[in-house]
Amino acid sequence: MQVFSKFILNYETLLFYPHYDDFGKLMTAVVGNQEPFLVDMEPAALIDFNLNYYGSSLVGANAGAKAVLGRVHMNPIVVNEMLGIYWFPTKSPGSKDCAWIALHQVKEYSSFEKGKTTVVFINGYSMVFDISIYSFNKKMQRAYELKGKVESRTKLLANFVAGRVEGRAAVPACAPHNSDTILTNSI
Repeated sequence: MQVFSKFILNYETLLFYPHYDDFGKLMTAVVGNQEPFLVDMEPAALIDFNLNYYGSSLVGANAGAKAVLGRVHMNPIVVNEMLGIYWFPTKSPGSKDCAWIALHQVKEYSSFEKGKTTVVFINGYSMVFDISIYSFNKKMQRAYELKGKVESRTKLLANFVAGRVEGRAAVPACAPHNSDTILTNSI
């Protein structure tokens, strides 16, 4: 496989997974709509590099996901909300055998054998991951929950701003609110 020093993911990127070279060095295999290739960074470092590129960090993305979802273990993350790019880890991000998967690229998944799940991506590429179908399903659900809540909050904020531009209050100043509708009339 071809080796690059860095890589910026895009909408077509399917996943990152750990790969050890012939000398035992941990690198990241990247799969997209082209032939897989290697990046000379560990998977968590490559995710962090990409989050930095889009204006965040792995620490910040995890903190943001935790703020949205509550106390969740091994959070999915928002890579780029405007582009609809949400990723989730198969294991703890600090684990050397953690793979990262693009939520929007998963077509279907099924149990392969005990403790393993086959994932088929929208381009037909498939891979077996060392994760139970139950755990994988929970990770998908949490990632969709994060996506739904973030996009709902963004839409709510956009409607609020549009209401202010039109000269009307979108949300009364003393309106009751919950954690999904934290807006006021003071700007």
